[in-house]
Amino acid sequence: MSYERVTLEKYDRLLMLRGILSIGVLFGHAICFRNIVIYIFKKYGSVDYVKFYEPLINFLTFNHGNNFVKCFFILSGYLMGKLFYDGKYELNVKGVKRFYKSRFLRIVPLLFITDLVYFVFSSEPVDKNPINLFNDLFFISNITGCNINGVAWSIAYEMQFYLIFPFIFILFRNVSRKNMVLVSLSIVILFSLNYLSDAATYIHTLLSQLFLFIIGFSINIILRLTGAKRFRFSGLTAALSFAAAQVLSFIFYVQHMDKTSVVIMALLFSISIFSLELPSETDEPGSGKSFISKLLTYFGIISYGVYLWHPLVLSKYLDLSN
Repeated sequence: MSYERVTLEKYDRLLMLRGILSIGVLFGHAICFRNIVIYIFKKYGSVDYVKFYEPLINFLTFNHGNNFVKCFFILSGYLMGKLFYDGKYELNVKGVKRFYKSRFLRIVPLLFITDLVYFVFSSEPVDKNPINLFNDLFFISNITGCNINGVAWSIAYEMQFYLIFPFIFILFRNVSRKNMVLVSLSIVILFSLNYLSDAATYIHTLLSQLFLFIIGFSINIILRLTGAKRFRFSGLTAALSFAAAQVLSFIFYVQHMDKTSVVIMALLFSISIFSLELPSETDEPGSGKSFISKLLTYFGIISYGVYLWHPLVLSKYLDLSN
């Protein structure tokens, strides 16, 4: 994912959203959170407390944080489109080279450092395997299923998407209702392939997640067609759609309707991004922002580092992961 250099004087709503997602991933991976709460209830309360709060605990840790990772995919799709639509990168050889260079410098150095730490200092045999190091650094761990850093599979999806994104932008760049129909049709086709195929050769490739990235990208077209003209920013709409995305997808997930869960999450989360990107009459940087806003913005800024390092901290040192 990409952002310009941001200081705490500049409050970006999407950075705050990114901070919330990073916290969600931490909760999802820290399965001990569930065990600690249940232990406290059993020791100092009653079994009834456990039964009462267990749905909430399951919700906070459901699907091991993967739901929030998929939200990151949607957000990445939106942001990559925004970078090109806003002219940060031009659609020519020089502009595409700058885009690739930016993505490389944003992702690879920190990934290399974290993998090197795992490789050198870990006592786990899997972390000493040079093939797994190769899988991480060449972004194929989603296909091979073998990595050193436990979250490298999602970064592989991101980097593969970045590689093909300029071509996606060429195909869908025109802002028109006709093009929006074409984008929607592509999303439906990609999801249908995902829904119908359970073959390992398919579900571990970028194609299985591409519809999420393109859903995010399509928000750019919708905003340019309707958003700035007809709507204004609503924090309540953004919050409710985000909450509904997580709660409803959880309900379908526990009913073993995993793919339906993803669709519901993607559509509602897209509404949340759409709402956050609408113009507001009070968008002055740093004006009247609360401590929570500052904290979430900070989490958004450091979220990539937190995402890479947290498996090492949780599992290797604190023994908190599943």
